[in-house]
Amino acid sequence: MNFWLYVFLISVSVFLLLINWRDLTRNIWAGFVCITHQLSAHILAYKLGYWNYFGVNEGLPNLIVFSNFINIFFLGSAFLMGILFVQFLPKNYFLQLIHSSVWTFFFRLLYYIAEQNGMVQFLHWRTWMYFYIIPVNMLTLAWIKNIFERNANKNEDVNRNSA
Repeated sequence: MNFWLYVFLISVSVFLLLINWRDLTRNIWAGFVCITHQLSAHILAYKLGYWNYFGVNEGLPNLIVFSNFINIFFLGSAFLMGILFVQFLPKNYFLQLIHSSVWTFFFRLLYYIAEQNGMVQFLHWRTWMYFYIIPVNMLTLAWIKNIFERNANKNEDVNRNSA
């Protein structure tokens, strides 16, 4: 039984239930930002010995993408949840902070459940690091989306004024 595969399947199910298909092409960039950030965090944490994943390749072919080093299932979940994060991001900055805090709580809960079930082991890791890595990713997504929306609004104003 591959628990990481279950984590991925649950995230796919949540994604399919909540996704707004019309906005997918506009929000897919957030998935790529999340997967890039998560992959760089995985590589850095692996090199520094912060954590180890276990059981990623259980019952699967012996390929690098199914290795404990990369953990393709967690990267896939980060991709899907990044898209949903941006899709539901409110316009108000204070609400964006609350939105990011709620998502941070649920990612922290996922890590806690994974740790309790032997899916991940934190070696040289402190609790405060959760409140750095995860919110930085989420607030970066919020910042990028705010810039895109601000530029889109400026372009609309220019087009409206020139017409």
